[in-house]
Amino acid sequence: MAPPALSEFGLHFNSLAPAGSDALIANRPATASDVHPGGSQYGADKAVDDDPETRWATSDGTKQAWLEVELAEPSTLSRLVIKEFEARLSKYQLQYRLGPDQAWQVAYEGTRAGTDFTATFPPVRGRYVRLNILDSTRPPTIWEFQVFAK
Repeated sequence: MAPPALSEFGLHFNSLAPAGSDALIANRPATASDVHPGGSQYGADKAVDDDPETRWATSDGTKQAWLEVELAEPSTLSRLVIKEFEARLSKYQLQYRLGPDQAWQVAYEGTRAGTDFTATFPPVRGRYVRLNILDSTRPPTIWEFQVFAK
């Protein structure tokens, strides 16, 4: 019996790798204004599950939608990560509020995200976070949406 042999070995960087345990909204309850009729495989929870193989998707023809997440407790927010299926977002806001009955406030505004987007903004405090997509070139679909303290 011959000893085992390796003919090839490699390490690869995956830009869709999970955001990590310091993501404030990872695996938190999520809701969305629209979910693709393909079923729960495209649910809002898929965008915050730290799994680069799952995604939230909206119905065909959708150009505006929102994705909302409730944090475990009020937290300071200062960094946003969006990993789209493909670059579709053309106008969006990261919104936050402390209580469910308060008005949404804008922490960050953007005109594009793409497959691996990160932005920092002045720290804000909130318990509810919403990615409010105001316009897109095609129906929004997002692998990961995460918010961090730093």
